[in-house]
Amino acid sequence: MKLPRRAAAGLIAAALLTPLTLLAPASPAAAAGTTCTVTPSSVTLYDKPKKVKFRVNSRLPFWMLDVPDAEISPTSDDPVRELDSSTQFSWIAGKVDAFALLSSADGYDKANCKTTFTILRGSRISLAAKTVTGRRQFTGSLKAITFGWHHDPSYLGQTSKPTWSALGDQLVKIQYRTTKNTWVTATTTRTASDGTYRVTKKIGKHQWRAVYGGSSTTGARTSAAVTR
Repeated sequence: MKLPRRAAAGLIAAALLTPLTLLAPASPAAAAGTTCTVTPSSVTLYDKPKKVKFRVNSRLPFWMLDVPDAEISPTSDDPVRELDSSTQFSWIAGKVDAFALLSSADGYDKANCKTTFTILRGSRISLAAKTVTGRRQFTGSLKAITFGWHHDPSYLGQTSKPTWSALGDQLVKIQYRTTKNTWVTATTTRTASDGTYRVTKKIGKHQWRAVYGGSSTTGARTSAAVTR
């Protein structure tokens, strides 16, 4: 019988941490607890797989990392994993728990720690500009990847190609490049429910770009620049 994907991942984390608590030699440092962080602390996934090299930063040099919800389990000896948006849960985007088993070179000093890792949906934003009765009109659209792993009612996972979905009610900044080669926000707008936006501004000719600042689940993105 095939376990639900999330349940199987939870068992991995439990197996990783429980034996450590029961069997590892007790050292004063381990008893006091160990803190750690993961590098990179976040990754943004688009519609193509991405290879990521992980590192757990702690006082101990050897580690095994487990991110159960995302089924990511690199080690200090094998730190590279290929992450694919088509195999991530459609709801997984955002900050998730990560667990690490840590060890010294001689294996005597062992500890575990809990930290977090963030998986963001990739976004894309477009921009078009034109002159309308002496004003600049800016239009475009904002979309984000929807991860491709879904569950059917019997808990059997099924993978599909990730899709681009509209992002509604999101803040978009319209910026222009100054003569000092810096970008200044001329106006802001919010996307409609279908991810599109339209805004008009009385201003002269410039090079323009649209900027989406991202959210807790979706990565930031800047459009290609246009001159109008």
